[in-house]
Amino acid sequence: MAAFLAVVVGSLLPSTSAAVRLLERFPGNDKVLHFCAYALLAFLPVLYERLRTAVAVAAVLVLAGALVEFAQALTGSRMFELRDMAANGSGVLFGLLIGLPRRGSRRPPAILARESPNR
Repeated sequence: MAAFLAVVVGSLLPSTSAAVRLLERFPGNDKVLHFCAYALLAFLPVLYERLRTAVAVAAVLVLAGALVEFAQALTGSRMFELRDMAANGSGVLFGLLIGLPRRGSRRPPAILARESPNR
């Protein structure tokens, strides 16, 4: 949830903000950043959640990525771009595809694992 909030807030910050200026220093296209952010957001639930939940999260991420683009148009300092929406959605699909073969091969972090009362 924290990563999702970071992506949404970062997407809506003014283009003159320090965080956005820092991201602009990364080499390459901003579409790569969109793709990677949404791939990560989709990848994590695939590893540790039920498949139905992970697919629902992916659908919500695609919708959220589109809504964030519309919200950017309302900020006055950011731009609405269909290519950003495409990068977001492609990232979600990629996150699902690379996460699916790894399901079950990883144990959840200890903080998420429930301890047996008999231990």
